[in-house]
Amino acid sequence: MTVFNGIVTSVASTEREALQRRRELDELGDLPSKVAYLGTQIGVPLSMDDLDKPVHEELLRDARAHPGDPRAPLALRLAKEGWTVRDIIAHGPIQYHPVALGTPEQVADMLQHWFEAGIGNGFTISPDAADGVADFVDHVVPILQKRGVFRTEYEGTTLRDHLGIPHQNGLAANHPALRSAKEPQA
Repeated sequence: MTVFNGIVTSVASTEREALQRRRELDELGDLPSKVAYLGTQIGVPLSMDDLDKPVHEELLRDARAHPGDPRAPLALRLAKEGWTVRDIIAHGPIQYHPVALGTPEQVADMLQHWFEAGIGNGFTISPDAADGVADFVDHVVPILQKRGVFRTEYEGTTLRDHLGIPHQNGLAANHPALRSAKEPQA
């Protein structure tokens, strides 16, 4: 089975610049709801007054990653590292897809780590902005190719060829839906 993981990418010349790209995107959404959700993830009350400060040490003593949210441990780790609430959100722990942000090398490191850990067979890349496609292709892909984890040539001319999936148009002849359609009606 072939599985592609969705990954949001923010690529810049420094990690701080990549975070700034994400921060600007976060401003376009409902930032108060994101702050509240982050508080739920780590089990502490947060408000917009906390946005540009690290989570207070007193709160961190009682903070726990929400057991029902697989993204919560990342949120808690970032909080314990001393990032501001705004920067924690920018790192993406409340996103539905993981966020790979930073320099081209940092983004390549994350993708390579996930790939080599067997988390999937590839990725569906969702750049943070329109120019993010070019940044990813021009700066991250060459690193992955140099490391031998991204192809430099293709096997064929279609996605099926590249994935080694046999050509098929419609349901396979032995598909249960076709068998039941051929059975006589009572």
